[in-house]
Amino acid sequence: MSTYLSSRDHAVIDSINRLRHISSQQLQRLHFVESLEGKNSKDVTTRRVLARLVGEGYVSRIERSSGSGFVYQPAGAKTRNIDLHQLDVSELYVLLSEAEARGECSLLEFTPEEPRGGVKADAYIRLDLKNGKYSCFAEIDRATEYKPQLMKKLRAYSQAYDRATSPFPKVLWIVSFAPRDRYSERVNIIKQLVSREPEPELFDVLTLQDAVTQLLNS
Repeated sequence: MSTYLSSRDHAVIDSINRLRHISSQQLQRLHFVESLEGKNSKDVTTRRVLARLVGEGYVSRIERSSGSGFVYQPAGAKTRNIDLHQLDVSELYVLLSEAEARGECSLLEFTPEEPRGGVKADAYIRLDLKNGKYSCFAEIDRATEYKPQLMKKLRAYSQAYDRATSPFPKVLWIVSFAPRDRYSERVNIIKQLVSREPEPELFDVLTLQDAVTQLLNS
């Protein structure tokens, strides 16, 4: 391994290790600033830096079958399959980081696969906003689970809420993919299940972009 890593190298490695699955395009949006480099130069720099970190053993990567770059993961990771669900978790992080760069929030915490109170959320988020601090759980939904699975997961959150001895964060159920772009249909299915829960106000069901907008206006 190289004896010298730049601050950007360290930041890239940290993002990959924390998020576990993140695309080259997402890493570029996080760590290679458009205003400092032209688009072509930025693409070249991104590829060069990431290839060097892979070559020196700091991270590993999987080539996308579409030919649209690579997905990066921690060094030594065994999986050779791309996890689209985890890429959507990373996309939520990137969108919030971009909002932070624009001065719209401070991203105090983004912890993937966070176990709290008997549930394991896809992410736990804490933001500092103009109206104060806000925290929530995030569940990413790619329309892969049927109603019984969704009901079981919703009930686990409701039970954790009942057991909580301190304020329990809101749960954002984020539909990041729906077959044939039927996002509204998927959102409505989950909302119907939420309405049967003892504390339906614990949950908000939204698309990914709507979730980010709501978070920034909380």
